[in-house]
Amino acid sequence: MDSTAIKQEILEKCLEIHEQRIAHAQQAMESAQASANAEERSTAGDKHDTSRAMSHITRELNAEQLNELLETKKDLLQLNIQDEQTIIRKGAIVKTSHGNFFIAIHVGPVEFEGDTYFVISPKAPIAKVLLGKSVGESFDFNKQNFTINEVF
Repeated sequence: MDSTAIKQEILEKCLEIHEQRIAHAQQAMESAQASANAEERSTAGDKHDTSRAMSHITRELNAEQLNELLETKKDLLQLNIQDEQTIIRKGAIVKTSHGNFFIAIHVGPVEFEGDTYFVISPKAPIAKVLLGKSVGESFDFNKQNFTINEVF
């Protein structure tokens, strides 16, 4: 399988995971809103005012999380996975002596054809070390020496 096809498959898995996170955030936001609406109908006093306020805060936090997830989805969809890369940058898959990385957004480990790819944000500490490097370079991270074996 060529490098673009591998990136496309991993990208699709990332989108699936991210869509699940978006759905969960939407559901949590709707649940908090329903709870706040139910509290508004109650007129029992301070206890319900506090519950209503907490429900509104929870809804706002969930709305913030949802907005962040939607923004990172845009980042994921805008990745240029068509270019062959020799220098590590956003959108690169990097195979090292201690693991495989896809620099995109934070998703975590994704399995593909028996290999694990750690899908990481460019802001992740190891990504900051990787960015700008190329095949054959070595670096130390968390007291381990990594060698970059492949970049695409």
